[in-house]
Amino acid sequence: MEAHRPGHGAFQQALPSPALPLGHDADVCLFFVKGEFFAMDARCAHSGGPLCEGDIEEADGLLKVFCPWHDYDFDLRTGTSGTTLQQQVYEVKLEDGNVYVKHGSELSLQPFPIRGNKHY
Repeated sequence: MEAHRPGHGAFQQALPSPALPLGHDADVCLFFVKGEFFAMDARCAHSGGPLCEGDIEEADGLLKVFCPWHDYDFDLRTGTSGTTLQQQVYEVKLEDGNVYVKHGSELSLQPFPIRGNKHY
């Protein structure tokens, strides 16, 4: 899908809703958890692991993604971790049945396959 590129720092169309997870080997991971979209850099701030392949867990009211390489975790809302690492997160909005991600550069989103029957 060709993304609309309205300019640096503007919202860009990521995918038509209701398609859900995107981002395998892309610049941005787009997560759909508990009826809400979250977006963050696709590569882990620790060693560049593929966060889009990570498990998502809820603990103490926080939704976190766990890097599959070294198990570092990042808050889906803020990008913070239990360490000094910080993952870049992006604002997401729904408009006219489409999902938009506010990202400062060109997006390269690709479908991410859903594994198993996980429901969050």
